[in-house]
Amino acid sequence: MVKRFVAYILFAVAAINIFTIPIVIIGFRPLYELTSAPPNVIQMAEMVVAISTLTIGLIIFFVGIIVLIKSRKN
Repeated sequence: MVKRFVAYILFAVAAINIFTIPIVIIGFRPLYELTSAPPNVIQMAEMVVAISTLTIGLIIFFVGIIVLIKSRKN
């Protein structure tokens, strides 16, 4: 029962993590006016943050799946 609850919490954390990617990318928009960095550098930073956030979200999601599968075996 506790493992299933932990799995559901992991799913919720993964979903929140993945759905915040557009918010994080929108947060980079003021950097275009605030810095003298070329736009392609800022876009590269956006992609690095988006890919790392997506990777962390997917890892949490798959850990939740593993916990859910192990909780059903017992």
